[in-house]
Amino acid sequence: MKRHIAFSVFLAFSVFLIFSCEEKNGPEIIYEQGQWVKDARSTAYFSIYPDELFPGVILQTEGVKRLYADSPFVQANFTEDLLMDIVNPGEGAEISLKMHGSDICNEIECSYEVAAGDTAQVLVLQVPVDWDYNTLLEWDFDRNVKLSWEVAIDGQHVQTFTKQFICRTLRSFIGSLMIEKNLPENAVIVEMLHNPEVVGSFPVTENDKTMNMHLSALLAGLIDETSPLIERLKGEVIEDGYVDKLTGMAGYSEEELLQNVDAYNYLMQKYNIHYATRSAGNAVQYLRTIDEIFENHNGYCAELGIAFVSWCLNLGVKCTFEAVPRHLTTSVYLPFAAIDPSTIEYPFDTTVSASLMSDYGAVFSTPPTEAEFQESRDFFELVRYNSELREEKYEADMLVDSLLYYKFNPASLRRFLPSFNIGARDYMKTRAAVAVKSVRAASNPLWTGGTSPVLEPVVF
Repeated sequence: MKRHIAFSVFLAFSVFLIFSCEEKNGPEIIYEQGQWVKDARSTAYFSIYPDELFPGVILQTEGVKRLYADSPFVQANFTEDLLMDIVNPGEGAEISLKMHGSDICNEIECSYEVAAGDTAQVLVLQVPVDWDYNTLLEWDFDRNVKLSWEVAIDGQHVQTFTKQFICRTLRSFIGSLMIEKNLPENAVIVEMLHNPEVVGSFPVTENDKTMNMHLSALLAGLIDETSPLIERLKGEVIEDGYVDKLTGMAGYSEEELLQNVDAYNYLMQKYNIHYATRSAGNAVQYLRTIDEIFENHNGYCAELGIAFVSWCLNLGVKCTFEAVPRHLTTSVYLPFAAIDPSTIEYPFDTTVSASLMSDYGAVFSTPPTEAEFQESRDFFELVRYNSELREEKYEADMLVDSLLYYKFNPASLRRFLPSFNIGARDYMKTRAAVAVKSVRAASNPLWTGGTSPVLEPVVF
């Protein structure tokens, strides 16, 4: 998807210089009103959607930068700021911006003094926004919002600039971004991503033609291991008599580990969780939490994976979610998996369970019978068998071409990326502090170059 950043060759209006003899410090420059600000653009997802705002990205930007602290690429490309294209008034001029409050932000004032090195006819500035984080945590729909600035140069008001953005729901995400290596427009970003000192630990895979930036870490915000629903579900599975206990992180045997997973599969059957696809269009995906999956009795792969990982983190069960071509799957591991790389992986693909539910899932009486429990356990073994077959195929295919494959450990993400906890239960207590907000000249070549990279969004 290609962006074109069109810069004006020069002002569409004239700038008149009026010299006053009464000035003690030299001539006064009078700046005429006009179109000084050409555009304001979103930086989310490497600016491929310049007119769209993504609360899920805004709320996690600082956490992502801490997660990949060793990556200059991430530090340069992830920001809460907007980009603003503004006609250069000349060295030494002070550009003042007063942003009005809106549905999603508070009023903020900032300024920038044009430096000697700012020689471009149109400056690209990173402009801070005082986002209303509490409002963004409740932003549950796509809606147009207007952002507006009063622009002054050397104290003289020259423009009121207003732009309408689409503010996406908090649940809108993209899985990854692909880059074709042979396109001239992508030469800069390909060079950056091939430099290990620039990319650091930020996950990038490639084949001979394409590179892929994996963004699944952003799913961390929708993983909700503190949901009260999970505590209720844990009680239900024991009260129903399906298991005597859930050992979680205290279980060290394969049997104990899989009992935690079997219990979850039982709950999926009890609540009749079926597979259903959802899309926001334009490669953007809507994602729901574990509460909504059990409330609506359906979900697709990424949502089902988020729900299962929430269950695992609550119990302290080691798990991963894995991006594979057009899919997201999950696995669990014994507690010592972190120190023993040869530890057996136990794939459990929740999509398999939801997809086979209608034909093979157990239907329970009230109370359930032992025969129904056995039918449920047989179904779990069927799901496990098919999950293992799928994982074997993924591993074989990955050896041939690893472009679309990457595993994330959600427990390690949680250190930097707190849960949104839909309803704002805990997020504000745990999010990273935001750096001091200020206007600065954009130095990122992906934002300031004459040609923008062509990036293709990839869905799960």
